[in-house]
Amino acid sequence: MASSTLLTAQVSIANNATIGAQTLTATTSTEVVTLNDAFTIIAKADQTIVFGALPDKTYSDPPVAVRATGGGSTQPVVFTASGACTMSGNIVTITGAGTCTVTASQAGDVNYNPARAVSQTFTINKAPASVMPGAGGKTYGSSDPVLTGTLNGFLPSDNVTAFFARTAGEAVGTYTISAALGPASVLSNYHITYNIASFVIAPLSALVTPNPASKMFGDDDPSLLTTGTLTGFLAGDNVTATYSRNAGDAPGQYTIRATLSPATVLGNYTITYNTANFTIKKYSFSTCDANGHCVGGKPNDNGIGGRLTITSMARYGHNATATVTVSPAAVNTKDALTSPGVDNSNQPLPPVFKVWLAPAGDPTHPVLFGIGTATKMGPYHSGNYTWQTSITAPLDELLITPGNYTAYVYGDDGSSLTNNQVQSDAGYSNADTTDFIYPTLTASLTVTGWSTTTSINAPAVTYNTAAIVTVTVTSASGTLAGNLLSLTVDSGTPTSAALSNGSAVFTINGLNAGDHSLTASYAAHGNFAASSSTGTLHVNPRPITVTADAQSKTYGDADPALSYQITSGSLVNGDSFTGSLTRLAGNNVGTYAVQPGTLSLSTNYTLLFAGANLTINPKSASVTPGAGAKTYGSSDPVLTGTLSGFLPSDNVTAIFARTAGEAVGTYTISAALGPASVLSNYDITYNIASFVIAPLPASPTP
Repeated sequence: MASSTLLTAQVSIANNATIGAQTLTATTSTEVVTLNDAFTIIAKADQTIVFGALPDKTYSDPPVAVRATGGGSTQPVVFTASGACTMSGNIVTITGAGTCTVTASQAGDVNYNPARAVSQTFTINKAPASVMPGAGGKTYGSSDPVLTGTLNGFLPSDNVTAFFARTAGEAVGTYTISAALGPASVLSNYHITYNIASFVIAPLSALVTPNPASKMFGDDDPSLLTTGTLTGFLAGDNVTATYSRNAGDAPGQYTIRATLSPATVLGNYTITYNTANFTIKKYSFSTCDANGHCVGGKPNDNGIGGRLTITSMARYGHNATATVTVSPAAVNTKDALTSPGVDNSNQPLPPVFKVWLAPAGDPTHPVLFGIGTATKMGPYHSGNYTWQTSITAPLDELLITPGNYTAYVYGDDGSSLTNNQVQSDAGYSNADTTDFIYPTLTASLTVTGWSTTTSINAPAVTYNTAAIVTVTVTSASGTLAGNLLSLTVDSGTPTSAALSNGSAVFTINGLNAGDHSLTASYAAHGNFAASSSTGTLHVNPRPITVTADAQSKTYGDADPALSYQITSGSLVNGDSFTGSLTRLAGNNVGTYAVQPGTLSLSTNYTLLFAGANLTINPKSASVTPGAGAKTYGSSDPVLTGTLSGFLPSDNVTAIFARTAGEAVGTYTISAALGPASVLSNYDITYNIASFVIAPLPASPTP
């Protein structure tokens, strides 16, 4: 070469290049240069990766770094993973339980061949985990609460959740709560301990309360002994109660208890069994009237009960008879009346009734009327027996006087009625107060004295005249004197007067006209009976006559006041007329009758009226024509005039006219009036005037 050239080249060596010295040929634009033994290709060396065994892991362990030593290559050791793991760089992340194989590899370079890959496999054990349900419970019949629990050992990223449930059943008892986990795709990574818990259904509190009940001694128990209240039981359980009581039929109190069913559901409740009293009341006798209608005790219309009758009215000194009956005579083999003792022969004495008399309204002063032996009568159609007695006693031996009395057979309230003068139940001999309640029987008795007769003599009077009323009281036993007698007028306040020789005189003032009721009363006195009578006192109205005054006016004037005079009779001081007179209607000239109108007096008077007239006289009026004139041959002017004295409301008008004629001279002007219907109400002066026709001036022209 004639000159030197610097060549720079970059040589790429193929993998299959021949080992040994290499020739390099360089070609330029002017020449080709060949360099022998330009460079030498030698063989690549092998390399080895040192990657030791990996320890086993547990699912849920954190990611782990792995290490390996490579050969002389400039290339790094690269890790890959397969199985239940992933690889990022040299970090192994566990993705599940199982095995994980990590492979280390290193690529070759110009001097080294790729290293043989080394794999290490390790076991990933399942992670321990557990689920623990929380204990639960409820009261029988209520809804289940939400069941909860605790998860332990699960990775949050797995989003493991639990569904808690219990074994089925609603009866009181203990049930098992268990859990089901999800999602299922991650559960194989865990060794799971499934714990359980208890769910307790507790009894529901409930109670049964019977209602108190009762019956009367001798009656059967009610077919439905009682009712009661069930509280707290579920409607669906259909719990019902039946009631029973302690045995016994004597008056007293017995315990009512409840039995519940169905038994199959009762174990679900904590039941409070309350009790109530069943009372067997003493047999209480009714009190009956004459029609067999009985009240109190056991009401009925069959006359079953006690009844006392006595002569309703008896004269002083005569006898009265009382009758006592009581049924039924026995109840449940117990006699209502028993023997009060034994006689001298040691034989049982018969039962007795006792009757007392006391002034009506004053039971605290009783007098024994009599004692009667009670006889058992019957049986009657009702099947009952009756205790009965009759007692007759004279009234004059009982220290009583004529008046009203009440007969008593004293029962259980006898002591309180008499203020302890008679003991309770004294009217019934040896009363069985353990089993029976005895009523106090009553009846009314009137003891009359000598009969009297009262009569009234009341002559009629005129209003404002004193009335003299004579009342006479007579008796077959003689003439009464000194005793007071009362007279009542129209239900007013009674007035009293003493009888003198059998009569009393009453002066009565101030009565209005009409009929007045009279009631004369003689009160019982001593042995004389009371009597009374009624009558009527007639008070006549007072007559009075008024006469109207004659009146007049001129047509068109206002009416004068209509007046009157009393021409017969007189007014009582303080009385007065009301109202006013009227007249027949009309305003035209004429005569109109004056009438009573509203003039009146009270009903204490008879008012007579004498009439008179109101005269309407004609009104003076005139019409006067005005004088008129014209020239011969001309037309008449309008004729006018003057009206005087006419009422505007009559609308009187005038038509003026003159006597006929057209020759020069004097004519008469007169008037015609209208309307004719009102003209009769006037006394009219018709005046006249002159109408002159003057000559017409004229001059001849020759």
